[in-house]
Amino acid sequence: MRILTIGYSLPNQVVDNHTVLNAPSLTDYDAAFIDPEAITGAVQQLLEGERPFNAQDGRPVVNGATTATQVSAAEQLLRRAEEAERLLEQGGTLFVVGRPNAVLPGVVGFEGFDRYSWLPAPKGGGWNPPHLRAAEGKNIRIADDQHPLSGVLREYRRHITYRAVLDPAVLTADREGHVIATGGANMPIAAEFDVLAGHV
Repeated sequence: MRILTIGYSLPNQVVDNHTVLNAPSLTDYDAAFIDPEAITGAVQQLLEGERPFNAQDGRPVVNGATTATQVSAAEQLLRRAEEAERLLEQGGTLFVVGRPNAVLPGVVGFEGFDRYSWLPAPKGGGWNPPHLRAAEGKNIRIADDQHPLSGVLREYRRHITYRAVLDPAVLTADREGHVIATGGANMPIAAEFDVLAGHV
């Protein structure tokens, strides 16, 4: 299995660590681990000129139009949405760190770009309030001991702080969501959704 990470480097020979602006196609992988905050963070660095980014073919990524010598940031970001959809259609898995959504203006050719522009939403849900809301806490309760992620959450929960909670209504049986862990007041903080033919 090949895994792509964006925003969270993992030292492993089967893992490729990249940013949203320089990563290979998501469809080259069986699964991806993505921190949405790192997506807007990388784009903001590009917009403010803090850091250069090069596409896989070596051309610089710019906040402008694609030419023979440069690649449009907007096109790179729009590609990620197409690739994520295709990955899920093929039964792939996307591990996504829960963050409150945030819009980042100023991307030429992609007004309204936000942290979750690339991620297909589950049935009846979305990645904006009220479905996903900002929250902070460290109180983590495992709701499903049989889920593959429960062991990871249990082992590292003393070091984990959650930054967002899911609306419990999005996790009802008819909306194809499954709670893995909850925070204070039993608000869902980790869940699995069936999206297209894959999993988020």
